[in-house]
Amino acid sequence: MHKDSQDYLHIPTIPSDFLVQVVSHLDQSDRLSETLQAEINRIADADKISMAQYIDFYERVRNELQDESLGVFSRPVPLGGYAALCNMVQYSPNILTAIEHYNRFYSLFLSGDEALLAVKHDSPYVIISLNRVSGMSSPALYQQSMLLSLLKLLTWLTAQRVAAEQVSFEFDAMPFSAEFEYLFGTAPTFGGDRASITLPEAVLEYPVTPKISADQYASQSTFNLIYWSVGDDLLKQVYSMIASGLSLHEFDVVTVAASLNVSRHTLARRLKKLGSSYGEVLERVRRDKAMHLLLTTTMSVDDVAALLGYAEIGSFSRAFKQWTGSAPVHYREERR
Repeated sequence: MHKDSQDYLHIPTIPSDFLVQVVSHLDQSDRLSETLQAEINRIADADKISMAQYIDFYERVRNELQDESLGVFSRPVPLGGYAALCNMVQYSPNILTAIEHYNRFYSLFLSGDEALLAVKHDSPYVIISLNRVSGMSSPALYQQSMLLSLLKLLTWLTAQRVAAEQVSFEFDAMPFSAEFEYLFGTAPTFGGDRASITLPEAVLEYPVTPKISADQYASQSTFNLIYWSVGDDLLKQVYSMIASGLSLHEFDVVTVAASLNVSRHTLARRLKKLGSSYGEVLERVRRDKAMHLLLTTTMSVDDVAALLGYAEIGSFSRAFKQWTGSAPVHYREERR
């Protein structure tokens, strides 16, 4: 396998430090049971934890506190609050209105007239920042979760993955930037003045056309869940197989289906149930790897195109411009 391909590939994992952040802002002796405190201490000694452990721990804290915000906001967000939000925003005429609803909803749990989000238009982008509000801590987990929650919500509403142009966090860098890059669609920056996410301004005008109901989405997308959903493991598997096979030119749908011990038609049917297709996953891999290789290696644009399986440089350049709005060379120059 090509070294550059190896550098990029990663199967998202959860360092135990991330889970401990779930309760880092709480006075644990007053608010959590002894059983849960013992679990926190046990996890803190581990290196990594499984998705099941993360979900179980998060839900136990949420249920114990009876608060979906895990004690971060001034007032508790009642259980079922996120589902209520999803049912409200699904009727938004466009994404800008959905973001306004999102902001208004969470502002209900802050003091006074404070707002959770600040939206700044900086054409051709829009910058959505988390406001600093009185009496509220801003732990790392909160910053990550709120921005990812919003990004996931937009992906559900538009029925296509909305990737960030830039993500900034207030806290210092952590040892799992690769996971952040997978989740947000771009490598984050750390130590900024505010936690913020930058999106193409055009996203605000996207129509709201969700493929699954609000109740279905809310049941699959826990508020603080680090990954896109519990049920998208097949998408991650296909993504990983395509990414690892690109440099070997072994990424066709028949090869990937055979690796999963299913037929091509079965794979297509299962991906369709997840609101995706093999072609969409392939395009996402190519986009992610192209952006990564242009910014982190000295490979020529021709070599990047060849590595990603493009027979002609022109086809790659046209696709890349559709993804980012810039030609590959200009994208590299602008970001560097």
